Amino acid sequence: MRANENTLGEASGGSFSGSAFRESGSAARYAKLLALLPAKASSELPQHLADSCDPDRAVLQLEVLLQRHPAEALTAFVSSTFALRASVALFAGSPWLGQTLLQNPDLLRLFARPLGLAAELREEDFREQFARFRMRNHDTPLPVLLARFKRREYVRIFTRELLGMASLPEITAEISALSDVMIEQALSHCESELRGRYGSWPQLRSPQGRVYAARFAVLSLGKLGGNELNYSSDIDLLYLYDDAEVAGSIAIPAR
Repeated sequence: MRANENTLGEASGGSFSGSAFRESGSAARYAKLLALLPAKASSELPQHLADSCDPDRAVLQLEVLLQRHPAEALTAFVSSTFALRASVALFAGSPWLGQTLLQNPDLLRLFARPLGLAAELREEDFREQFARFRMRNHDTPLPVLLARFKRREYVRIFTRELLGMASLPEITAEISALSDVMIEQALSHCESELRGRYGSWPQLRSPQGRVYAARFAVLSLGKLGGNELNYSSDIDLLYLYDDAEVAGSIAIPAR
């Protein structure tokens, strides 16, 4: 791969050697892109491809982006050539997240604002963003909504990493914070479902006769517990709850 990058790096100005690509058809796609892109973006595309890990994949998905969403793509690339740099890096680095960008062209507006990518998000930021995302997609079931939100945020986080805008500890902290908020949202949803079905949260009676709400907690173990999640980490969770047999449960009829 390093040899290919060096070959690409020889490109300068608006020229680009088709022999730098490994796959047939890439050179034609590249020539087509140069004609479609705004002048400044077209002049900077060779260097962005030279800096990418897979120029063939980048030109393929960039062509698809311009075919499916020409207005959104050209608007972003005209307003900020950083948007083109970010798109090329993402398309080259991850086919899966590249597809997410193709399905969500509104993410190009984020790419057009470098300061938006530079900021490290924390749990409170993810809560706020998810609340807005949920309002725009209020008819979507929560499991689907969480999966979509995760992929959108992974696009932002991975692009930050690809462009050298965040350190590894910052990346793992963001992924961990995102996971915490998603678990929190799932737990809140389950609580609402229980209250909707039974009218209240489960009640217990202590040996002294005191009635109290059953306690439930989710603990994160492993990498999530240490705020060190990466993109493919499994999440180990431990559920703690009151023992109804010890405390004595109070029956609540189902609605």
